[in-house]
Amino acid sequence: MKPGAILRGWLCTALLLIFVQAPLGAATPPAATTNAEPESLIFYTHDRVVFSLGFSPGGDMLAAASLDGAVSIWGLQGLLHVKARLHTRMVFAVAFSPDGKRLASASGDGTIAIFDRDGTLQKRLTGHSTNIAALAWAPDGNMIASGSEDKRVIIHNTDGSIIKTLSGQMQSITALEFTPDGRQLVVSERGQHVVVYDTRTWKSDKLIKAHTDVIWDVAVAPDGKSFATASKDRTIGIHRLDGTRLAEIGGFSGEIWTLAWSPDGTKIACGLRTGELVIADVATKSIVRTLRSHETGIPAIAWSPTGRIVATGSRDGTIRMWRGL
Repeated sequence: MKPGAILRGWLCTALLLIFVQAPLGAATPPAATTNAEPESLIFYTHDRVVFSLGFSPGGDMLAAASLDGAVSIWGLQGLLHVKARLHTRMVFAVAFSPDGKRLASASGDGTIAIFDRDGTLQKRLTGHSTNIAALAWAPDGNMIASGSEDKRVIIHNTDGSIIKTLSGQMQSITALEFTPDGRQLVVSERGQHVVVYDTRTWKSDKLIKAHTDVIWDVAVAPDGKSFATASKDRTIGIHRLDGTRLAEIGGFSGEIWTLAWSPDGTKIACGLRTGELVIADVATKSIVRTLRSHETGIPAIAWSPTGRIVATGSRDGTIRMWRGL
């Protein structure tokens, strides 16, 4: 997730049932599965599931969206700066704007809130008829894309007007992200496919079959040439934007709920339903580290723009920040 972008927005009613069906675990996760555990900080953020995380572009703040209907903004030492309640229902996604001055949050109330870093609401965007699972800022900061259970992607101007409504998806939307140059929008649906849109025409460039089961998350590589997908089938798929399959990374112990690229594009961090944080190496297509990050599943993950921190958000309402990965 990202950060100004990346969000992990993911999942709404389908995953909501998964996230809340089991009893919550303890506050302190068990030891990592490796002998030398990297430094980490864990802290309570919300009373309920943390659905989405996003670092500020400068990497000094972390925003979290939760089932409790709040968005919180944290410093890197676990100090709470702001807790804003701008929605009437759960919040599924949050992201900083590219300039870091504003944030956007997407909710089960069918709206998007644009607000300042102090929590002051600036604008509310409407257009969806139900839960909004995902959102992303365009790189120039002038547009926001949102995806919903209503099977539509809406492209908004930040003034609130709607630029385009994309309704060609076969399933509800689980995640979406712009390429770094802003020329394409990559959208995953609650099925096996990813759709790539040309942002100049808003026509679909390609419908890509990426997995054999539900795709929970999608993330565009830092160089903008490929994207990675996380699936219920326990694999990561890596494809070029034209649909060419570059790699598949397997060997995970459970379904992958979320993922984020390292800023240098060499690694992918994954949050699993099992509560494990897994680091995969892109070049070798292999898992290089597995850590027990939480007692319960991880719906949210973000890699800081500096590359020094990986943050995970759990179904138990906690965030854990890992350093030295």
